[in-house]
Amino acid sequence: MVGLGNGDVKIIDCLLPKSNESRMAKMTISQNFPSVHGGRASSMSVCVLHNEVFSGSDVGSIARISPEAGRRKNRSSSTLATELMAVRCLAPMGANQLVSGHSTGQVHLWDVRQCSPDADNHCPVISRAVAPLNDAVTALATHPAQTNVLAFGTNSGSVSFVDIRQPKELFPNLFKISQDPINHLKFHPVYTNNCFSSSESGVIHWDAASGTVAGWVSSHQSHYMNFCNGTSFQRRLRQPLRR
Repeated sequence: MVGLGNGDVKIIDCLLPKSNESRMAKMTISQNFPSVHGGRASSMSVCVLHNEVFSGSDVGSIARISPEAGRRKNRSSSTLATELMAVRCLAPMGANQLVSGHSTGQVHLWDVRQCSPDADNHCPVISRAVAPLNDAVTALATHPAQTNVLAFGTNSGSVSFVDIRQPKELFPNLFKISQDPINHLKFHPVYTNNCFSSSESGVIHWDAASGTVAGWVSSHQSHYMNFCNGTSFQRRLRQPLRR
């Protein structure tokens, strides 16, 4: 799944090569959804929730896309929300909810069950400021076992953890760990209190239970991050995974 600067969203099939062929995967575009945000807006982030795709734009809109409707040649996209600030990242939260991170340092929680595809410009269930004004939220990840727990990273290179369902809690403590924007966050799928953040400066291993740094995974290798649950990844860690 990829969102483009011209506003298109494409679903790409990646066919893994056979052992006796080239190591390069063969990629083919299976579906294309043009200009889902209308006009000249760019698709800044995409995520999948059930059988739907959501795309956030640099003009503050979130598009809702149904690949199944597209295959039937029906109307395939609608607008979840408009008139927001720029959407920098999206992440699924549980079975029916979506979190968006914005250029103003805010996060919004959306319940897609309450958002009819036939209506535009819905309101979020919860809105919360998690970073200083204009320190954009650039990465999001939700805890696999406790979906109310959200990890987020910012444009200033900070990371923190927050309970998104407690909007009146105090401003979260931000841990400044990089000179570069945080570009990715992910919880380990099995040892769920282990979280990993990446930036151009490197990869950091977090203990999400205490909200502290457990150690560096690597430096200057953020483009080669491999989040897996195998022993090869465990051996790369400076500190063991926490159960």
